[in-house]
Amino acid sequence: MAFVKVKGKLISAVLNNEFIKMMEVSLVGKQIHVYRAVTIETPKDCVNDGILTDLDKIAKAMQNAMLEKGFESSNICFSVSSTKIATKEIVIPNLPNTKIAKLVEANASEYFPVNISDYIVEYSIVDRFNEDGASKLKLMLAALNLDTAKSYYELAKKLGLNLSYIDYTGNSAYQLVKHQINSDCNLVVEIENDGTVVNIFKNNVLKLQRIIPYGKSLLVDAVMEEFDLTYEAALLKLQNEELLQSEFDGDAITESLRYLIGNINRIMDYYTSRNKGDEIAKAYVLGNAITIKGFNELLSNEIKKEVTNLVDLNNVICDKKTAFEKRRLNSYLNNLGALIEPVNFIPKDIEKEVVLRGELKPFKLILGLSIIVTAVLIIYPLTKNFYLVQKEKNLNKSISQKSEISEIVNEYYDAKDAYLDAKAFKNLTVSSDDELEKLVSILEKNLPADVVIKNMTVSNGYVTISATASSKLSIAAMITQLTNTSGISNVELPSIQESKNSLETIVLSFSVSFNFSDLSDES
Repeated sequence: MAFVKVKGKLISAVLNNEFIKMMEVSLVGKQIHVYRAVTIETPKDCVNDGILTDLDKIAKAMQNAMLEKGFESSNICFSVSSTKIATKEIVIPNLPNTKIAKLVEANASEYFPVNISDYIVEYSIVDRFNEDGASKLKLMLAALNLDTAKSYYELAKKLGLNLSYIDYTGNSAYQLVKHQINSDCNLVVEIENDGTVVNIFKNNVLKLQRIIPYGKSLLVDAVMEEFDLTYEAALLKLQNEELLQSEFDGDAITESLRYLIGNINRIMDYYTSRNKGDEIAKAYVLGNAITIKGFNELLSNEIKKEVTNLVDLNNVICDKKTAFEKRRLNSYLNNLGALIEPVNFIPKDIEKEVVLRGELKPFKLILGLSIIVTAVLIIYPLTKNFYLVQKEKNLNKSISQKSEISEIVNEYYDAKDAYLDAKAFKNLTVSSDDELEKLVSILEKNLPADVVIKNMTVSNGYVTISATASSKLSIAAMITQLTNTSGISNVELPSIQESKNSLETIVLSFSVSFNFSDLSDES
């Protein structure tokens, strides 16, 4: 689980085959503040089970909707809705977060029987418990296709927004719902257009999660065929008329849900058989099915449990200024849940860029301060220089007009000496440090990916860097790059020290020094 921290307002977006839902929100402490929201139809054939197929059409539709509703934030997150996201529960010893990530990465190919290089695997901690005297963690792993993740980053670029993170609806719903239900053993069913997420909670802890590749579209398709209607007309008919029977009795429309509800029953039976004494007390329905008349009654009769919808949400506040109605929150549960402990499906190449920007940020701050100080040092002598030049001119004029020549000549030479001193001071302020911005840019572009700069000092064109790397090959590549850069000279590598970190991985610590001046923009 990559650490995620976003300040201020954020646009939370969920895209599926049918709708695009966007909500502008912020997380203040444990409370979610809602400012505005909008739901639009997904442009035709642009989203297929979470996979984005026409980014330009999607971006245009989203931009128009956000502009119309007055969205303000420049940051966005996505909660991916897809049955193609693979999930798996595992139990591991209680480890620090850094070691959990390493363990998951090292064993990912065992958890998921796919070409793991094509996927991003992330995790969320769902339970902490003791077993046989040892502290354990229960993790929910999720694997998202790499190309799918990159398409969401590309969509954010087309929207002109910064992508903060990517979550998935299974985790988003879990994070929100665990704060809304009591401590009983509860079933939570989230039904979307093409898939259904089934969760079982006990003591507000996720005990089981399964994804079923059936959703509301099965029911809508049956109505379309029965009444020869378009998709939109069939959905409207389901919302306004009681077409579903209270139990399966051979009716074609009701029978279209048999596979879905049958799978829900099997998941419940599996859980109770593995956890003797854990009787499911109640079922909650989320997602697109809540607007379909008769669905809750049918599900209740088939699973023999009370079924209800989440109505009042805890820790969610609607902003009074924007007049967003709280009754509409049921339609945006995944948008809300995406703010609470999201996983972060981030491609490795993008993650390296983020890490590098974070490492170089202190040096850019130092550079900015250096530029300000240099500007002050230059402006002061230039101002004094201008004053002294004018004084010298006036004195020259006085020499030709006054008879007290020796006194004026002495004043003239005093002024001239002061002018030359100021000029020399100005020249001292213009040094190789002025090239520092170019140097930082060169390092940012050309350093090997595993070289991490720990400290950098600069003085009059002389640089000393302390850094770490995972191999001597990377250090050699860095030295070669510096040596071949125009304007950099006297590259020296005083020392290399080899050590191991807490994961027994070899780490090479080293320092390098060099002179630089007159760096070209193309270096």
